[in-house]
Amino acid sequence: MQTRSSKSPSNSEHEDLVVTSSAKREKENASWSLEDEAKLLAFLMEHRASMSDNQMFKGAIFNEAATELNKSLVKGAAKTEAGVKAKWSRVCHPFCYCDT
Repeated sequence: MQTRSSKSPSNSEHEDLVVTSSAKREKENASWSLEDEAKLLAFLMEHRASMSDNQMFKGAIFNEAATELNKSLVKGAAKTEAGVKAKWSRVCHPFCYCDT
């Protein structure tokens, strides 16, 4: 059996290929349709009693919203607590000002 150091030349052109597909898989993003956004707003409005003074919810509410939204997932990665919170942060101000 012959061993080869990393400094020795390659005997096969395929030996130098590095498989990176499993190591560097690109993270698939969640996809938000208008229907998803409407469902998120409806869910959060049902739970508005737990909203803080700065129009924010606790993580558990965002996690529940993600779970509910993932029940009807059609496209993209599953929604996460962090993703739902980020989406709320982007739509919160226009929505909150319209609601008052």
